Amino acid sequence: MMAKEVVLTEVEMEENDLLTRAIAYAVAMHKGGLRKGTNIPYIVHPLEVLNNLYLMKADKKLMAAGVLHDTVEDTEATIEDIVVLFGQDVGNLVASHTEKDKTLPWKERKELALEELANATKREKMLVLADKLSNVRAMVRDYKAIGEELWERFNQGREQQSWYYREGVNALTELGSFPSTSESYYEFVELVEELFGVDSNNAVLLYEQAQSLKNAGKEEEATDLLQKAAQAENIDAMIELAYQYYFGQYVPLDKEKAFEIFKKLAIKGNPEAMFNVGMSYYYGEGCEQDYQKAFEFLEPVAKLGVKEALYNVAICYKFGNGTEQNIDLAIYYLQQAADMGVAGAQHSLAECYLFGDGVGKDLEKAYNYYTKSALQGYELSYNNLGTLLLFGDGCEQDVEAGKKWIRKGAEAGIVDAQYNLAKHYFNGDLLEANYCEAFYWFNEAAKNGSVDALCAIGAMYENGYGVNADVKKAVEYYQIAANENNATAMFNLAYCYFTGNGVRENKKRAMNYFTEAAEAGDKEAMIFLAEAYDGADGVGQDLRVSFEWWETAAEAGAEEAYYNLGKCYENGKGTHSDKRRALEWYLRAAKAGDSHAMNDVGIYFANGYVGEVDEEEAFKWFKKAAANEDYAGAMYNLATCYENGIGTEVNVEEALRLRFLALNLEQKDNEELVYVKE
Repeated sequence: MMAKEVVLTEVEMEENDLLTRAIAYAVAMHKGGLRKGTNIPYIVHPLEVLNNLYLMKADKKLMAAGVLHDTVEDTEATIEDIVVLFGQDVGNLVASHTEKDKTLPWKERKELALEELANATKREKMLVLADKLSNVRAMVRDYKAIGEELWERFNQGREQQSWYYREGVNALTELGSFPSTSESYYEFVELVEELFGVDSNNAVLLYEQAQSLKNAGKEEEATDLLQKAAQAENIDAMIELAYQYYFGQYVPLDKEKAFEIFKKLAIKGNPEAMFNVGMSYYYGEGCEQDYQKAFEFLEPVAKLGVKEALYNVAICYKFGNGTEQNIDLAIYYLQQAADMGVAGAQHSLAECYLFGDGVGKDLEKAYNYYTKSALQGYELSYNNLGTLLLFGDGCEQDVEAGKKWIRKGAEAGIVDAQYNLAKHYFNGDLLEANYCEAFYWFNEAAKNGSVDALCAIGAMYENGYGVNADVKKAVEYYQIAANENNATAMFNLAYCYFTGNGVRENKKRAMNYFTEAAEAGDKEAMIFLAEAYDGADGVGQDLRVSFEWWETAAEAGAEEAYYNLGKCYENGKGTHSDKRRALEWYLRAAKAGDSHAMNDVGIYFANGYVGEVDEEEAFKWFKKAAANEDYAGAMYNLATCYENGIGTEVNVEEALRLRFLALNLEQKDNEELVYVKE
């Protein structure tokens, strides 16, 4: 079988031609040159650099720069020659790798080169890595063959070469995170360590001696040995020293130094160090906060089954921190971490089951996970576990146990628990009412930043619950909470200004606060504004604005607004008349239990206002509206149905009974009572 013919594009052919010419040029320029201290033709090195770049998936121009990188430093070629022959891009790359002033001392030249390398582009760094990797391979091979004689080949000895290559490792760290360059980078790191590292056995002895001194209470001496062991790159010593810098234990607190040590180990794949680097990036401790880098370090550790990493990766997926939000993966990692006993994961998984976030709502599972978390001392779980026990949600009701857990959370300083405990004492629903306890815990919650608690304290002062009534003090608390955009506080403050309670009456300011409260979502404020602009309370009638607030309140779920919005549509108050829309809102109000709305729904069906007359449906709604026998209008309409057989059989006796009861009720409005056609 004949091989399939490869067809190159014009661009590919030009790039191949460029690379071929670059190789030929390098061979010609380095002709006769040998590798330092050997009989190996020098061209072997540029060709190896080219191959290294090829393995890093470099583009052809970068590969061309690789084979040409020493032509300007070591031959008569100039940067201008390279640009003319191979283009500006190749010329710029070669220039970036060419020392600018060879008259400077060696150390200064290398410091300048390292400084430039730190700010170099990825392609420029790839070129340097390919070159240094080739060099260090040769040095390791030769060191194994001739030992310390190797350093006689260099103007600068082992110590200076060690400094230069180790700094090169640090400057090229970025390349360790790219799939195409990571393998070459880590090979470079390992070879540098092999060539310049200290005997690992000595490092182990230093670490063991440090532990003995620490156990003997000689922490300062122990830390000195630990520093030396860490410098010799003993992993245990480096990790312990990093923790010491992180917590400021036996050494000055220095989270940046801790981060540097952890990152050095993390690059080598140490799971504990990777976890700590990831967490440092997540919280911006010792480095700039970077969720993406945090996730990149944490996820590989999570895949190894490290429980702490499993939890934190789950949180990244849950909130989309550093990666695309994915609730399914969040649950997957949370489940693993929770099963391994991570209290934070158990708490987060319980929340998911409590609210049905990413899983089916399951209060029993929520209770079980909150229990596991709380029993491990995870304070954030105390309040939620206590609340489930108080109400018997997902478990057998146990008010005393619920109270105990909520109080435990409150005493631990958990603001939600403090507010929750205060609220139960205030309401006296499941706990015995105790205003003094409520006042105390509302104050504790307020100290911890609860704006709702500030508002509650204001209400206690206004009404004298558990404290001497002090309306001025109440207004002060309302004002503080209102400044924090608390809608309830805005409403209460508005009412104080509206009525002159504790402050000088100021209806304009009151209406501003009512509006702010309504815009912040307070349904009572929406209803107040709707009624006020309908002509109540002397603020000036504006039926259009009134309608808009009834509509806003209704759409926000304020059931009281449903019926009133229906009336607006029926009577064209502030909007166009639309009986179909009116019926829609009457039905919503009726289903929410409003007997007036039920009566009006009956009227619409009885009279066919938005469709065919439906007497049976009308009778059904009149009967519901009159069920409590406390609404005269509905009772008259139901009586008419029984009297005339509308939607039901004639029942004169029941009709008379209903009319008699209705006549004895005080009618609270002026609406017409009988709407059914007789």
